[in-house]
Amino acid sequence: GVSEGLRLFPNPTRESFQLSGASDKLIIRSIRISNMLGAEVLRVSGDFAASTGKQISLGAFSKGVYFVTVHTDKGVAVLKIVKD
Repeated sequence: GVSEGLRLFPNPTRESFQLSGASDKLIIRSIRISNMLGAEVLRVSGDFAASTGKQISLGAFSKGVYFVTVHTDKGVAVLKIVKD
C-alpha cells in the first residue's frame, strides 16, 4: 500500500516530526493532521517527493494522538503520531 515506506519520526514527539518516504517516485500532494475526534488541526499543501521529506510542527497542539492523512499521487495513507 501507499503507507509502506512512509515514516514519521520521532514518534512520539514533543515539538515537530519529519514525514519522509523511501521512494523519490512517490509524490506527496497534501498532509492533513486531525485529532482523535476527527477535527482537522493542520493542513500542509504542495507537491514534493516523499524522499525529500517534510518537517511538521505540533508544538502548538495539546498532548495526545493525532492522525496524519497523507495524500499522494498513488493514493491515501493514514499514519498515527503521538505528541508528548
